[in-house]
Amino acid sequence: WDPSAFAAVVACKEGKFEGNGLAVAVCLLLPLVFAALIAKVVIFVLSFAFGVLTARRAAPGAAMARGALLAIFATQSDDIGLGYPVLKAIFKAEAPILFVLSALQSLVLNPAAYVLLGFAKARAGEQHGGDAKKRHPLRTALGALSELRRNMLVWAVVAGLAYRLSLGPTLPATLDQVTELLGSP
Repeated sequence: WDPSAFAAVVACKEGKFEGNGLAVAVCLLLPLVFAALIAKVVIFVLSFAFGVLTARRAAPGAAMARGALLAIFATQSDDIGLGYPVLKAIFKAEAPILFVLSALQSLVLNPAAYVLLGFAKARAGEQHGGDAKKRHPLRTALGALSELRRNMLVWAVVAGLAYRLSLGPTLPATLDQVTELLGSP
């Protein structure tokens, strides 16, 4: 727990955030992050619904798989590669917000899509005789959630978040030098 973060929230609520960089980030950038995340969730849901509705005559599970893949394709924009240089040219200080959005995408939307793909896989297996009887939806959901344990994309984001929360924003000196060399022109 970081007491300066709490002080930044209090300063933001009181309108006294000049000179306090963390308060500026909390007051101005956090609403932007949540607005972008809400927009991505809306696009995710609409894309999933469109994918399911346009594949209604498909085999069981195929419509859900199509919807989940369409939702991933619609929300997985190139925020970092394409958006970062553009945002940095226009709003220099706010450009790092894209890294937060990318992490939230990996923690919220991608696992949701993976669970939907797990449901689609289970439904397709039921149709093709994979199970003798239809599985309970809760059991299917738990099976799809357990698949997330083996997903390295989810683990990478969790490991990065755990590192940041436990050791702070700086890298060890050796790793910092390596990343500096990799990032230099």
